[in-house]
Amino acid sequence: GIRDWSVTGVQTCAFRSNVDRYRVSSVPDTADGVLYVGNPANGDVVSAGRELTPAQLITLQFQATPGFNGGSFEFAAIDNDGLVDPTPAVYTLQAPPETNNASGELLSDEVLRLSAAPVSDGPTTTNPLTAGSDPDGTVASYVINLATVTEGQLFIGDPNAGGVLVDNTNNTITAADLANLYFQADSDFVGGVSIQYAAVDNDGNTDPTPGVISLSTRTANLPPNTDDGSGTLLSNQVLQQIGRASCRERV
Repeated sequence: GIRDWSVTGVQTCAFRSNVDRYRVSSVPDTADGVLYVGNPANGDVVSAGRELTPAQLITLQFQATPGFNGGSFEFAAIDNDGLVDPTPAVYTLQAPPETNNASGELLSDEVLRLSAAPVSDGPTTTNPLTAGSDPDGTVASYVINLATVTEGQLFIGDPNAGGVLVDNTNNTITAADLANLYFQADSDFVGGVSIQYAAVDNDGNTDPTPGVISLSTRTANLPPNTDDGSGTLLSNQVLQQIGRASCRERV
């Protein structure tokens, strides 16, 4: 490290020495995970106050728990004169944001607002699109993988009322845009669409497991048909079958 010595009336001088070891002054909360020297499988746990050689420092690994929501640890250099850095370095462990899945059903040429509540008839969501979350910050934006947008197009706003097409110039959208995202099915829409998108947090971290918007065809409830009929009979006879109705297939 660099050590500055100041004496009144004498110019400040800097003397260079070698870093001999490092002292870990704090470790992450055990609820978030455990810090290890080398592979966690070896079980060499690092606790606060432990001193490490430079070779050991660069092998540090952190194993997060399922409930990890971010953390940090501090360490300070110690030179070969035994002097400790009074301002330890901080290593910040950030948790990525989480992106939610969504799903909906519609027919060819229909339009669906992906965040709308489910309805009993017409194009509908079955699991509405909702905002993601970030355990140690906030979600700043969402990135849509345009290669996964098939059998239709995405719009910010209703495409029948001036909505803006999502393309490679605006596929990073805000939380407000996400709530106003629409899908317009092509005329040959058959379902099986899986659109991937990922939340990005305020630290610039992207969810490594993108959310999926699944879109399939819906069942159309068609009205029944009433068939024409005719019959021949004599006076005082009874016609047994006046008419009949039939149901069209649900498609």
